[in-house]
Amino acid sequence: MFVNNTNKLVGLSVHRLEEREIRMLKRITPALIDKMNKRHTTEGGTAINDKLDLLFSTFPDNTCLNDVQVKVAVLNTIYNTSIQYIRPVAEKINAEFKAFAKSKKGIQVSPIDMVDRIATAEWDRKERGGLVMRTNLSFASKYMHFESKRDVPIYDSYIWIVMNGYLHAAGDRVTFGVPCNYADFYARFRQFRQRFELDRYSNYQIDKFLWQYGKAEISAYRKEGLSQAKAKARLQTQLLKAPLGSMPTA
Repeated sequence: MFVNNTNKLVGLSVHRLEEREIRMLKRITPALIDKMNKRHTTEGGTAINDKLDLLFSTFPDNTCLNDVQVKVAVLNTIYNTSIQYIRPVAEKINAEFKAFAKSKKGIQVSPIDMVDRIATAEWDRKERGGLVMRTNLSFASKYMHFESKRDVPIYDSYIWIVMNGYLHAAGDRVTFGVPCNYADFYARFRQFRQRFELDRYSNYQIDKFLWQYGKAEISAYRKEGLSQAKAKARLQTQLLKAPLGSMPTA
């Protein structure tokens, strides 16, 4: 909801009105988490994830480049992650899993740690000269999300903004700046889970709650004619204007 004093703002410009808006997130309750998870299912998200689970179980061998390429291509298309060069990303994933399998035979690598291992790919773009390096943190988390049977939470800007908005409102001094790596994101995710006592929920349920709620909040701003980037920036700004510690956690 928006909190403002309309009577005192009569006659002010729209710009001044926007400056005084404060975005207050709804208090986290079992009903709200359930509502957002059900909405994710209703909108087809669960059905797609079920198919992706089937894809990853059909092509399980990450030491096989062909298996990896199929999964990368499908994820890139469904999530529209704008990866133009599929093969370097697949080769990086394949190389990391091969290296780990060879050097630490019999020991399982943590899916959380693997996100950062596979996030950065590089390739030689000869037609433009020079080595190109790209970090696909969100994509890497999506890949390991399905490798881990949906236990690894996905790094996404919607999730990041809403999660930090809640922590700020709960009194935690957090930054909305993009995390340096997945380890930073996951530490914040665990902080959020502990702060709001969400141990009864799986990472997947929390992930979908945050994403679906973030999507709804951004959509409200998009209806005002804002671009996706400006809508995210506006939401983040308004969440930061909420008084620190304005939302009790219990």
